[in-house]
Amino acid sequence: MSPLLSAQGLHLGYRDLEVVHDVSFDLRAGEVVALLGPNGAGKTTIMKAVSGLIRPFRGTIRLGRHDLTGMAAHQVVGLGLRHVPEGRRVFGSMTVAENLRLGGYSMRRRPAEIRTRIDEVYQLFPILGQRSHQLAGTLSGGEQQMLAVGRALVTRPQVLALDEPSLGLSPRMSHEILSTARRLARDGTAVLLVEQNIREALRIADRAHVLELGRIVLSGTGRELARDPRIEATYLGGHADLGAPPNPDARKAEPR
Repeated sequence: MSPLLSAQGLHLGYRDLEVVHDVSFDLRAGEVVALLGPNGAGKTTIMKAVSGLIRPFRGTIRLGRHDLTGMAAHQVVGLGLRHVPEGRRVFGSMTVAENLRLGGYSMRRRPAEIRTRIDEVYQLFPILGQRSHQLAGTLSGGEQQMLAVGRALVTRPQVLALDEPSLGLSPRMSHEILSTARRLARDGTAVLLVEQNIREALRIADRAHVLELGRIVLSGTGRELARDPRIEATYLGGHADLGAPPNPDARKAEPR
């Protein structure tokens, strides 16, 4: 299957400071690909480039047959990629239903279709349907994250980019939000995930890339990386050097 989203040779940064160096990855329909690593590794910068919020210094980003490199964010949205940024950023003084209608702004000339899409969001997150007339600012953190995801889903995107969706949530709510991402992938949406909860991310990821200092240092399937002693030592206790395999015969999840 051909990649739906493809990033090749990305060099990214801000003004004269390059923080991401020669990063390449791809994403297929129905797949969850996770970008993992410590704070400052460049994960959110990659998400911003993919969604059109910053322009690459070098490299290309493609969505199907479309070259996204240098496109404005609203153009990227129109081609079928939606980005749910870190921090949820719902409109707290507006109701749940109003927030969801804003998610369908590009479809504003088709109100019946927007209502159908919002009903689909309520089926995915029943609590939002129960609180459709409640101000978004009065929802719990987990409910606000559901609303942020739901708002992005109103246009039925081909690619859903989720940046730290479990940040600040309880373990139960984190599990629920990430399980929803896995369910969306099963239904055909490609999910690009940035997540600090390594264990939960690898539970749902088909493939994952670990970044350090703006470079991919380790890649593999979610299952392979969950068993990798370097991941266990570095992110789940202890310390290990991700730049070298644990033994000369290591064949899986080789660092790039």
